[in-house]
Amino acid sequence: MFMKEVDIDKALLLGDGEGAESHNHDANLGTLLLNNYRQALDIIVRESVALQEAMSALGVKEGDLEKWQAEEVDHFQMAGKEREWDTHAVEYVKLLQQLRDAQLETQRRHASEQLEEIQQQVISMELELGIQKCWEPSSPEYQETLKYISERKYHCALDNLQCLVVQRLFELQKLNILQTAYKMCMHIAKALQVRCRAIQAAVRKYNDAASTLQPPRQALNWSKVSHYSFLEEFTLLRET
Repeated sequence: MFMKEVDIDKALLLGDGEGAESHNHDANLGTLLLNNYRQALDIIVRESVALQEAMSALGVKEGDLEKWQAEEVDHFQMAGKEREWDTHAVEYVKLLQQLRDAQLETQRRHASEQLEEIQQQVISMELELGIQKCWEPSSPEYQETLKYISERKYHCALDNLQCLVVQRLFELQKLNILQTAYKMCMHIAKALQVRCRAIQAAVRKYNDAASTLQPPRQALNWSKVSHYSFLEEFTLLRET
């Protein structure tokens, strides 16, 4: 009987502790949300005035903002999408490259089975694309597709780099928000360290892809990328 009473007392104490911890968590979350709400209101008040002044100076109307927003939505919806012909052409050129490599291997090792399999894939792709004559490395279609492959690799590397930098900006913003808990700050700081290493790796991939373009794009370094704060800077890289 005594042991049962002790167990009940322990359970009540544990329950009270968990309840207090839950209450503190809710209180901290409420404080964070309230501070964010106040900060948002302050931004709306301050930025609204600056926005109206900028619109007046540039001759921008409300309709222009709505139009630009719609264009931005369309841009992000189409971002990363490729035409079906482009994807098939890329696959076809890769098969031709594999076929050439397999032919060389066949001469060395007599690996005829792999060669026949790739030849069948090439024929199937030619029928699907309506190609009458096999593309040669010197043919315009082949060269154009090689150029597209390099540009696609470049844009994929740029998209990945942009995504990582934007994530880093959001984490920096969270770190600067008032009333952010100490543990959360430490968590964000560790995430930033990981993000920085990922960005450095992404910069290397970007530079590799940029060097294959004709003409080659300007190489980036960590110091420059770490100071990017606007998406327009990536747009310039995309269009240059």
